[in-house]
Amino acid sequence: MGCRFVDPKVVRLDLSDEDWIEIKETLTTGEKKKVDVSGLKQISQDKDRKEGDPTPINVDFAEFALRRVQTYLVAWSFKDKADKPVAVSRAAIESLHPDAFAESEDAI
Repeated sequence: MGCRFVDPKVVRLDLSDEDWIEIKETLTTGEKKKVDVSGLKQISQDKDRKEGDPTPINVDFAEFALRRVQTYLVAWSFKDKADKPVAVSRAAIESLHPDAFAESEDAI
């Protein structure tokens, strides 16, 4: 298998309007595990639940999507209204137009 550690390689993905994002090609185990459980809010361990009944799980899909994009995203070409570059951050990701977020999420 060779080296068993993640190569921190970054790839550039082209978006519409000549924009681009740079993302991690592969997440580390720690990053992946954090993303995997990021939207998990609660698993109910109901004593009255009968065998075979589904276990109630409360998932925040918005948190999962935001954490996934935030974890993969390294850089982007996005600028503000004054045409100044905007640094990648959780706050900046949350401020994106929904279409821009969806395009970035789909590319990832």
